[in-house]
Amino acid sequence: MDESEKEVIKVPKFAEFTRDPKYATQLAIVAFIIYYSFILFAAVFYTGGYDFVTDYYSDLGRTFTSEGDPNTLSLLFFVTGTLLTGLMFIPFWLTFYTLFHQSRNTRLLGKLGSTSGILALTALYGIALIPINIILDLHAFFSVSYYLTITLSLCCYSAAMLLQSDYPNYNGVLGLLIAVFELLFIIGIFSEIEPLIQKITSLCFALWLVLQYSTIRRIANSRSQSNYIMESNTTKTCVSLDG
Repeated sequence: MDESEKEVIKVPKFAEFTRDPKYATQLAIVAFIIYYSFILFAAVFYTGGYDFVTDYYSDLGRTFTSEGDPNTLSLLFFVTGTLLTGLMFIPFWLTFYTLFHQSRNTRLLGKLGSTSGILALTALYGIALIPINIILDLHAFFSVSYYLTITLSLCCYSAAMLLQSDYPNYNGVLGLLIAVFELLFIIGIFSEIEPLIQKITSLCFALWLVLQYSTIRRIANSRSQSNYIMESNTTKTCVSLDG
């Protein structure tokens, strides 16, 4: 194969992650992979054994287990993974709202959604840095704040998706369903299996994020094709006029 015919693989520059929602969403998906990897390591090294059904994520960040044993390695993995995830999510919230520009309402909803997302990251840092066994009330405050702000963000973006004509409605419907599920989790409907539901809500949000990346790619390809057709028609018109 001739060198000129080989497909060129574009490696995005760092700046593109901070201004292009497609690359920022890619980074957020990678953040989730990193987060789950660190959570898995934290669970492996959790003193006394970690149960994904009965233990919360926050239990991994204890300085000492409920039995009084040191939990240093698990704590380090939990804190590091959570802080890295929060940092890598910043570009997503700073760029995702730019997709919703069709009307004043979609712009407003997008900005509210991203503002809530940034507040959620702040709460996430509080969860990571304040162990549940050190200051329970403050840790619980940050935990509830995180889920409330993420739920609000999902509601805002879901409404924007339903209002924006070039964004598939099923994204908004799914987002609202996840938001309702998270709200039920917050108010304690699933109290008997709450730690397990926590993991399910986290996974649902990750899947929603993957769906957004797929949608953004399709929209970008569609717009590129439309621009190409318009440019081709313009060129043909110019040629016919010159002829």
